[in-house]
Amino acid sequence: HLRHCPPWAITVHAVGHGEMVKAVADTLSGLPTLVLGVTVLTSLGEDECKEVFVRTPEEQVLRLAEIAVNAGAHGLVCSPQEVKELHRIYPHIILVTPGVRSPGGDVHDQKRVGTPRQAQDDGARFLVMGRQILNALNASDPVAEVRRVLTKELGILI
Repeated sequence: HLRHCPPWAITVHAVGHGEMVKAVADTLSGLPTLVLGVTVLTSLGEDECKEVFVRTPEEQVLRLAEIAVNAGAHGLVCSPQEVKELHRIYPHIILVTPGVRSPGGDVHDQKRVGTPRQAQDDGARFLVMGRQILNALNASDPVAEVRRVLTKELGILI
């Protein structure tokens, strides 16, 4: 049924290993849908990563990125803290970056965050800023908040 109305992207947790990522990529072959390999959630910091993966966040992100890319992912989901290195290693890969906050913005439960400018300058193609926009003072008009952030942080006028 996806062939009738394909989504622009589907995320797959790379921790599920390459076979899972490859199965999704193979299933979507011929569709315009991007397969994005999720690396390490931005809510996991150094301590959590060492406990769960026995690696630092950076080490685990690089390992999962390699698995996802080798399995056919078109892009990766990673924190702003890993964008620069992933863009250096995989310049052709689309990087989607959650954990993006305006300078001084509330990070909520996120441990590995960065600013829109940092993420964009380091190579992110798509920024994810859900809570900052939804919880904004003028949340009754989230589009206005998106415009404000893009104008103030990135100099983009929309």
